[in-house]
Amino acid sequence: MVREWIVKSGVKAVHFRKQPVPDSSEQNVLGMLKAGDSVYGEFLHIRRASREAGFVKIGHVEQQGGSKWLVAGAVGGNALLTKHPTEAAENGNAVGYALDGELVDGEFLFCMRRGEKRGGYVKVKHLKPVKARQLRAEPPVDQEEMAQLAAGLRAPSVQRWAVMDPGHDGAWLRREPSSSRSPENVVCLVPNGAVVEGEFLQVHGPHVGCVLFKDVEQQGPKAWRVLRATRLRSSLGDKELGAGEMLEGEYVFVTYLKRGKHQGFIKRHYLVAMAGNTADGASSPPVKRRKT
Repeated sequence: MVREWIVKSGVKAVHFRKQPVPDSSEQNVLGMLKAGDSVYGEFLHIRRASREAGFVKIGHVEQQGGSKWLVAGAVGGNALLTKHPTEAAENGNAVGYALDGELVDGEFLFCMRRGEKRGGYVKVKHLKPVKARQLRAEPPVDQEEMAQLAAGLRAPSVQRWAVMDPGHDGAWLRREPSSSRSPENVVCLVPNGAVVEGEFLQVHGPHVGCVLFKDVEQQGPKAWRVLRATRLRSSLGDKELGAGEMLEGEYVFVTYLKRGKHQGFIKRHYLVAMAGNTADGASSPPVKRRKT
């Protein structure tokens, strides 16, 4: 559960930074926080004695004074060290492990301000955790969101993803699975924290088309292995794939419901898988029609 923190009283102003470094220049400051302001976060940016740096859940470390923290409390003893402030270990996000009982340095907490999707960094020494009984109730969901939630409960279960690009405000939703950010290829910017749905991975070389996520397993940043016999959906016709075949793919075909229905492609490493099962046939893959 993401913790709520408030800026300690007696603090005039606290920097809300882009990067976890002491730099207080305009290029690194997103804004200012005052005493009593709330933020939400659970990942501490740490540096090990080996100079290896990354994020750990703050519940897996105990403060020893100043910027020193002791690794303790993680399931299995060691704490997962990640490149980005999420628990997802795929796509090269896992850096390694901080060992149980290891002393590490940590000064900045990755967090978000209420009502905002973009994250930033605040010095932990300026924050104190809010007790459960002090948590404020979330604002009521508006009617549009309620309708979307109700429709989601009635619809077949599909894979849901949370968008997260720590270095930017969000991820680009593209019309075509390419890196082009031209106006012709960009549908919109999906903000960090937004939820999208998608169960098809766009693959290429030697086969081009879409496969269901439930039928493949990631082997590398863009490498996937077929887990079981499945179909490759393509404009050239479906193709049977056998277990063990290797595929390449980087983009997920997703649906984004916000002020309308938007569909397109988002890079897999900007998506964090959320709980939920994929239902075969719940949605259709993008298939280009051949010109005649």
